[in-house]
Amino acid sequence: MVSSNKVTLFMADPPLPAVSRQNLSFWHNRAIDLIVGGHQQILYLYGKAGTGKTEVALHICEHFKGRVQAGASTGKVASNYSGPTMHAMFGLSQTASL
Repeated sequence: MVSSNKVTLFMADPPLPAVSRQNLSFWHNRAIDLIVGGHQQILYLYGKAGTGKTEVALHICEHFKGRVQAGASTGKVASNYSGPTMHAMFGLSQTASL
């Protein structure tokens, strides 16, 4: 559904990560490797504020740039990825035609 109408699709354009992979922890790198390795399709990343969730996601976005959509549950978090909220990604935003 999301890729069927590329004219109206709002693709995220995330910024480059601010922290290099060499400066991330073992667990941050492990999460990135699980996704970019192609063996895991879903990764639930959680943690307190400031633990590096956004940096991990930005590294994953960098690897798949132009091939996947990056979005988030709230507008504040979606702004980290210059992308839409989950509602907008699936056409459920207030501006979507019903």
